[in-house]
Amino acid sequence: MYSVDTTNTDQLDVWLVKVPKYIANNWKNAPAKTELGKLKRCQDGSYEFNLNERIDKNNPETSEKLPSQYKLSLNPITHQKMVILSQTKDPSGPTTNTSAQNGASASGGSGNNQSTANDKISFKGDVNFRGELRTKGDTFYMNLKSSSIRAAAKPAMTTKVLEKHVNTYKPRGATQLAHEAELRKKKDEARKTIREDKEVVLERLYRAFEKQQYYNIKDLVRITNQPLPPLKEILKEICVYCSSGTHKNMWELKPEYRHYKS
Repeated sequence: MYSVDTTNTDQLDVWLVKVPKYIANNWKNAPAKTELGKLKRCQDGSYEFNLNERIDKNNPETSEKLPSQYKLSLNPITHQKMVILSQTKDPSGPTTNTSAQNGASASGGSGNNQSTANDKISFKGDVNFRGELRTKGDTFYMNLKSSSIRAAAKPAMTTKVLEKHVNTYKPRGATQLAHEAELRKKKDEARKTIREDKEVVLERLYRAFEKQQYYNIKDLVRITNQPLPPLKEILKEICVYCSSGTHKNMWELKPEYRHYKS
């Protein structure tokens, strides 16, 4: 908790005025203690505000000239309590004005608004009116809005025509790379496989079936080192294909070619 210095409770009456964003940005860049404009009260009780001609009135975002004439609408604050507080960081440092509403503080200046244990907070005045600064809709304002709309509609990314051809490569995933490696392996094996004499292949098959009774086709291709189509022709002559049962999709010798008890 911080103690608030209330010795200046009757010092200042404040108007809290909302201004367009482009004016706020323009005022932030103005030098210190610069006259921002003049407020005029008309005979009908309304208010007009004119920007100071000495301030650079070009919008930094669109480089368009800012409107100079505005209307100020004011409404008294009757159901809220708003005050201006001054926060002093240190005895030699600058003072930052802060607006507080119902006990909650919000920044009213450009200084740092974070409090420390050594800060001094003082009461500066009451906020009696809430207002809004509105343009009169002159030519400068119309040009400013048109420029803002064009800037917002401008695409962030544009198409660029390349003078030279650029090679692009689609990245390949691990699954695709593994599949391609498997295809290359099969092609290499097929290229190396040479169809041999039938008697040589039969001899290899008989020796294999002496060791075990059932083989799948992949193992027989590896054992005989023969292409699949001619190997199947030989297997149909001497073997039986098991289409069901425990040894489904496997091959075994026909009874007349077996050298073991079935």
